[in-house]
Amino acid sequence: EYSVGSDLVVEAGLTNAIVTPFWDTSKGEWFYSFNTVYSPELGNNRYYSVYMSPLMIENPHAVAKHLLIMQDGENLFTPSTDASYHVCPTASGCALYGSLDLDATLDTEIHSGQVASDTIVLGLFSTDDRENEYTPTYDFTEEIGGKGDLYLNFIADTVIPNLDAILGQGLAAPEPENIVLMGAELGGLISAYAGLARATDAEGNLVWGGAGAMSGTFEWDNEDMYNTVIPNNEFNENVRIWLDSGANDDNAFETVKVETALVAEGYTMTGSNPTLGYKMQKNGYPTEEDWGKRIKYSLQFFFQLT
Repeated sequence: EYSVGSDLVVEAGLTNAIVTPFWDTSKGEWFYSFNTVYSPELGNNRYYSVYMSPLMIENPHAVAKHLLIMQDGENLFTPSTDASYHVCPTASGCALYGSLDLDATLDTEIHSGQVASDTIVLGLFSTDDRENEYTPTYDFTEEIGGKGDLYLNFIADTVIPNLDAILGQGLAAPEPENIVLMGAELGGLISAYAGLARATDAEGNLVWGGAGAMSGTFEWDNEDMYNTVIPNNEFNENVRIWLDSGANDDNAFETVKVETALVAEGYTMTGSNPTLGYKMQKNGYPTEEDWGKRIKYSLQFFFQLT
């Protein structure tokens, strides 16, 4: 009987190898955590949401080799009262304007083999300080911003090294090349900044290997992403960048400018190992519904096994 999902990959030349298939589980599981993660970098706590793939649910020997860290983790799934772990843990609410329904998309893409079966998601909730934490610079027009590097320090130094303790699932963090940060609007801005300016540590070691921006707020601080971040950071062949937007009032113009600038820096959308992905959604708007409709393309870009 054939297993479900993506192909099982074994390194050539090995005498022994362990593979972890699954057969019977049709859906992954997601939950909101009522625990919080403390950030010594920012001095605050935040809730989080988690998605475990069907493979991770069915096979106790499975190892999560692909990790997606999403900003605005309160908007990834649709809360409900069908189970305690589907009830939003915050008084401010979850998915107030709808959700991405990320679990349904991942279930479909994993079963069709378009996304690696060992993919998991950690959705970090935003805080009341979202505009500061999701922006790398101060915007004098908005009169706010600039804690983005501290927020990325939190992910790099607190979240990733302690993934096992956070999830409580006996799961160590995957290899850096298989860790992706992604978000929408300001969450996309800070994720793109993470990929372009913060993908390596002070010693040059890779911290994460991908970054995605859905409707990225690239006009922030007089288009600092276009004018400063991209010109001041060299092309990194080990980091993949994803950009998308809708055609209707969805940061489309700014996204195209960033895409064009990245191509000029050496990023490519062609070949066997593209370093840049781009999607324009016709009639798309900056809404959770439309982000949910097109997120499958970024998931395939980052997590499809070839």
